[in-house]
Amino acid sequence: MLRTLKTILLLFFFVLTINKVVSQTKFAVIGDYGDGDNDELAVANMVKSWNVDFIITLGDNNYDNGSASTIDDNIGKYYQQFIGNYTGIYGSGATSNEFFPSLGNHDWNTTNAQPYIDYFTLPGSGFTNTSGNERYYDFVFNNIHGFSIDDATQEPDGTSEGSTQGLWLKAQLENCVANHLHWRVVFMHHPPYSTEYSSGGHGSNSYLQWNYVTWGANVVLAGHAHNYERLFIGGLTYFVNGLGGRNVMSSGTPISGSELIYGDDFGAQKVIVDGTTMKFEFHSISDGLVDTKTIIDEALPVELVSFTGKYINNNILLEWQTATEVNNYGFDVERTIDRSSWIAIDFVDGHGNSNSPKQYNFIDADINQSGTYYYRLKQIDNDGTYEYSFVVSVEVGVPDNFYLSQNYPNPFNPETRIDFTLPEKQLVSLRVYNTLGELVTELVNEEKPAGSYSFKFDASRLPNGVYIYRLQTSEFAENKKMTLLK
Repeated sequence: MLRTLKTILLLFFFVLTINKVVSQTKFAVIGDYGDGDNDELAVANMVKSWNVDFIITLGDNNYDNGSASTIDDNIGKYYQQFIGNYTGIYGSGATSNEFFPSLGNHDWNTTNAQPYIDYFTLPGSGFTNTSGNERYYDFVFNNIHGFSIDDATQEPDGTSEGSTQGLWLKAQLENCVANHLHWRVVFMHHPPYSTEYSSGGHGSNSYLQWNYVTWGANVVLAGHAHNYERLFIGGLTYFVNGLGGRNVMSSGTPISGSELIYGDDFGAQKVIVDGTTMKFEFHSISDGLVDTKTIIDEALPVELVSFTGKYINNNILLEWQTATEVNNYGFDVERTIDRSSWIAIDFVDGHGNSNSPKQYNFIDADINQSGTYYYRLKQIDNDGTYEYSFVVSVEVGVPDNFYLSQNYPNPFNPETRIDFTLPEKQLVSLRVYNTLGELVTELVNEEKPAGSYSFKFDASRLPNGVYIYRLQTSEFAENKKMTLLK
């Protein structure tokens, strides 16, 4: 019996581990990269192999004094598929922005950083920006809130803790903490803390040593120093990441709080995020994995240990489990198909307070086309505060065959659902007739791409009886019966 129990527990934790992997968000961090040479190409190829959701940069996106004539060769040539509203010559760009740069001193080495401002549209379609400018800004991607800081001396809103920019960051971070938006990532070019180069000029910058930890930041990222360094100072993890492709420089004696320094070759950070952990990995193009640091959230009122989704019989089944709950009012189930415009589709009651695992599920029956559906949970406390889960995605693929399902429910009163699938683009009609062959209503009459579709039929104004619904395309036709019982 004991051996059986151990086996069940091992399987349980194995399933949870798989669920967490499936439900992750990944992003990359690159710094000091915009040199347009083979080293930048090698880093870019490594980043693309990770299949990340978006990229953060730590400044010096464009060397050659930030020239407008070189910016596309130094950025778009390597990362155009992540850039929204892309206007360069190397491809079509991204449909929504997945590239979030910060300004570096080389980007500022033109009149008011104009090539940078003209080249990027920040933060991008569908994302929040509360600053009202493109020099420093914020964005939300799933359960990650990023804050790009402009630390250049030319910044008109200032770079001190009490400046307009500093007060903006403080207010936004504190608002995130109050509303439980989970991961808060601050990034910039010049590092608040850094071991000095042996050549000088790239160490700590005291004017940027703001009170990030008290305001609520989870991590601070910076570049400028052309090496990699991990530091832990004042209860907060800082990273310096300047090995994106420009050049490599050696470091001097590590400062207090420095935990690791690497400067043997170029590389980038891969960041893997779920509901309770943010894992930072630094990978070198020659040495592979160099460093790993995992940041754990310890303040969740509800410990969500799994959240999964799968497509079953034209529905998407969401399942999640909590380990413990404190004052849990319940969950808003939110959905998007573009990863930015979230809508709440239903609410599931919580268990209040619990020290034992609780299972939840929800069926999304409103799946009317193929594609990728994204879901997250908005966990709401009894006092109205809330926390977002990580995001799960469910792929609804293109069907292999034409198919007309039996309506559900059947018999029905007064609404029922009719599903069908198309393996290719077709002009489609879906009509309902009475038993005399008279047309009652036309639910669809238009060209539809390949996919799965679902339509509701409301018979509230019709008498009881048997009705016939017919799906017809140029290559397929089928009738089925349904019964209305009021």
